[in-house]
Amino acid sequence: MEVVVDLTSPKPAARNHSTLTTCYPRVKTLCAVSWTTKSDAATIHGLFNNNQPQVERARSAQRLSGRQSVSSQAVTTSVGLTIARLRLDVWLDITCLFKTRSAAQKACKGGKVDVNGQRAKSHREISTGDRITITRAFRERQLVIVGGLTEQNVARAKARTLYEDATPSPSEEEAALRELVRLANRANPPVRSGTAPTKRERRNIRRLKRGND
Repeated sequence: MEVVVDLTSPKPAARNHSTLTTCYPRVKTLCAVSWTTKSDAATIHGLFNNNQPQVERARSAQRLSGRQSVSSQAVTTSVGLTIARLRLDVWLDITCLFKTRSAAQKACKGGKVDVNGQRAKSHREISTGDRITITRAFRERQLVIVGGLTEQNVARAKARTLYEDATPSPSEEEAALRELVRLANRANPPVRSGTAPTKRERRNIRRLKRGND
């Protein structure tokens, strides 16, 4: 979100003065805003709070427009779909690379998501151009390049335009192995015994999926 604040009055007293770039480094324009009421202070902080939805930040900007208690002539904000940085788990969920955000967080926690060659936590912020590698089942890896960021859920067709799938084509051996696995699963589907696997069985299943056995 890009925010521009145009001041017309002299610099207010220190007790009523707040330099927004000190608390909010993402503010593009160095600006100072003063307020005389607690409600205006809360509105200003809500405007620059990236944890709030864009709709709420837009409403905060509208509430500030024309307020005499705020020593600024104009408070304008451009709230669009595209932003500068975004949490990794949120982006993975919006782009439908994972079914849910919790599934994306679980994959990040398990070390199955790399950003620019480094393992990334779910709270890591990504930007356009970052290369994300996702390790799927049976050691299959998917490489995507971030092409766009948005905080809003979009249709699946548009979600696919937010990244470029740069996964290299599998070699002949890998393709043959995957085909054998698919045929084996089709011929011998898993049998539901009605009981949950033991701890040892679950550990063996995880090792098989990671390919560490």
